[in-house]
Order: sequence, then C-alpha cells, then structure tokens
Amino acid sequence: MRIKEVCKEKGITVSQLAEKMGIKQESLSRAINGNPTLETLERIANALEVDVPELFTSSSSGGIIGVIRIRDTNYNCLLYTSPSP
Repeated sequence: MRIKEVCKEKGITVSQLAEKMGIKQESLSRAINGNPTLETLERIANALEVDVPELFTSSSSGGIIGVIRIRDTNYNCLLYTSPSP
C-alpha cells in the first residue's frame, strides 16, 4: 500500500491523518502495516480525499479497466500481471 506516500503527496504526516480520522496513531500504523478492513481503507481514503485504489497505485499509472461498486461508491479497477517466466 502507498498510504504513507499519499500522505507525503498531500503534505500531511501519518499522525495528522490519524487525528483527521479521529483515531490513535498507533491504530492507524497497525492498519497501514497490517491487513486493514475495507471500512478502514475507505476511512483512510476519505480522510486523504482520494479513491481507495489510489492507496495501492497512483492514479497517474493508467490502466483502468473497469469499475467495482461497493455500497454507493464506485471504485476504478486496475489490472496488473506479472511477466511470464
């Protein structure tokens, strides 16, 4: 995930992001370094004012191939493949 990178792009620290989300920095760090739930990813993305996929890949990388709708939110889908051996 590129949450720390997005924070840097937005000019805020992880501490400031946690404060904006109303959670402790330790909780946010565990989510960033662990396996966050979709709800947590949505909260992080909302606080950073980005779409959830941007937490994984830059929006400038292109390659959008579709849209997934979760609840009332649409998310752009990206496809990455590894090179053949």
